Amino acid sequence: MRHNFIGVVISTAMDKTVRVQVAKRVMNHHVQKEILRHKVYMAHDELEKCNNGDVVRIEHCRKLSRH
Repeated sequence: MRHNFIGVVISTAMDKTVRVQVAKRVMNHHVQKEILRHKVYMAHDELEKCNNGDVVRIEHCRKLSRH
């Protein structure tokens, strides 16, 4: 099964690549509160259509060799 993430584009400065920040809620059992955790992924954007602030879905795939 492939992992799907929904996140927000935070950077489009690179060619054909965007940085996507994915938020995840985790429970802290010590104080019984939900905490928001963030992780940043780099995603491929072949047509360079994404802009900062866009909500996107990214899908995990195997690493692609450039050779």
